[in-house]
Amino acid sequence: MHGYHLKLAGLFFVLLSIGFVVYIFSAPNKARLNTVNDFDSCVQAGGMVLEKYPAECRLPDGSSFTELIDGEKNPTGVSPAMESDCQKVGGVYNAEMVECQGVSKNSCESIGGTFDECASPCRNDPSAEVCILMCEQTCLLN
Repeated sequence: MHGYHLKLAGLFFVLLSIGFVVYIFSAPNKARLNTVNDFDSCVQAGGMVLEKYPAECRLPDGSSFTELIDGEKNPTGVSPAMESDCQKVGGVYNAEMVECQGVSKNSCESIGGTFDECASPCRNDPSAEVCILMCEQTCLLN
């Protein structure tokens, strides 16, 4: 019985060690991701850069940041400052659909957007044949 307990204690120690190593290596990444607030810091944090104009950097948590180009407008004709404004009020900017997601009506209006309290979750997927019947709040940027 003594050998069984020794093996069990050894297994526990190995699992505890693995958990500690995983925690040590993931904690700095979480802290680093919390400091990402623009395209450049996203790139520095190791985000995936999409080759398009303007360039876009995406993080594993789904947030994305579009490269700001001084004095230019992106292909949709929307000022790159909209992304910055959206992020300042805590939103997630969708450059393709020109909307700021995850913000309140007051925050939306403070950045010059139009708040839609019941947008379709499938509004950005023209090929969707079936969509759940659920409202999604979003801020449409002009």
